[in-house]
Amino acid sequence: MTGKASFQHQSVILDACCVINLFATGYMEPMLAVYPLQCVVSSFVADKEALSVFDGFDNAGKPKKETIDLVPLINAGVLEIVYPNWSRHSSYLIELVGGGMRGMGEKISGAMAQEENWAIATDDRNARRIFTALMPNTQLITTLDFVKNWVEVENISNQIVSDILRRIYVKGRYEISQDHPLFSWASVFQHNLGQ
Repeated sequence: MTGKASFQHQSVILDACCVINLFATGYMEPMLAVYPLQCVVSSFVADKEALSVFDGFDNAGKPKKETIDLVPLINAGVLEIVYPNWSRHSSYLIELVGGGMRGMGEKISGAMAQEENWAIATDDRNARRIFTALMPNTQLITTLDFVKNWVEVENISNQIVSDILRRIYVKGRYEISQDHPLFSWASVFQHNLGQ
């Protein structure tokens, strides 16, 4: 999305990669708080997939992880855990499996988005391609959409934006591709990323 965002849904379901990247920013709560859609995450993604972000190396050179804790976000009312209804969502799960969707969290999130008429937030390029083909009326949102919205609503400084993008790259292990819809917007800040 570029410019003023428009929305065709009332809620957005976050896939694991978006939860990881948003948590990596260190500003997930205020970003979700000002986002104009209700933010939800499936219980499967919360319990099985979006578990940690990279947190540097220990003295032995082994990678450390920071646990993703969604409880404060739930308690603050900016995120809700939702549970699949298998009798309602299974046909969409089957369609996504047949369409080549890989991750179970993506399948569940996509099936719930389709059945409930929610937008879906994912940074996975393959998932975005499949969702676009199989669910053309479902709005796709990315971590950068959350970041950009927060930056514009709260008038966040360029230095903080650069730091956020660095955290997404390092802690989230996510590199923004050149074909991302907001690559040009993010590239203004990327000179500080060493990319």
